[in-house]
Amino acid sequence: MELKDWKEILKEKVSVSTQTQVANELGVSVALINQVVRDKYTSKNTKLSALVKHIFAPELLKTQEANWLQYLKDICSIYSVNDVAQLLDVTPSFLHGVVAGRYSSGCHKLRTSVVDKLLDTQHLSTLRVKEARKSCKKRKCTRTESHA
Repeated sequence: MELKDWKEILKEKVSVSTQTQVANELGVSVALINQVVRDKYTSKNTKLSALVKHIFAPELLKTQEANWLQYLKDICSIYSVNDVAQLLDVTPSFLHGVVAGRYSSGCHKLRTSVVDKLLDTQHLSTLRVKEARKSCKKRKCTRTESHA
């Protein structure tokens, strides 16, 4: 799916609803939706495009069966990796390794689980959406400090 297509899907949703309702459904800010609608969104971030496809165009997910690894990466960028790992019955560390490209063999079971479970939007509704990290621009943070 091209970047342009997910934007068209989002604009279509906004045309029959409001930007606030669409933002609430996606769990993003109204300002972000407004940027997309006004063609001011220039980020290369695939998280928003994946979120739009998963929530508003689940029928497009069926075409991604062949590209299951990219689909898994999209899912892990949106939802909690621990929840995804639990749903797929694998460890979070193994899932991180697969997404990072450290494992290239032994993934047949995972591929089957992704196709069987993650292409079903009913399973996706049980997962928690990742919360955005708060930045610490005004002061220097150490790795041990909380970002909450």
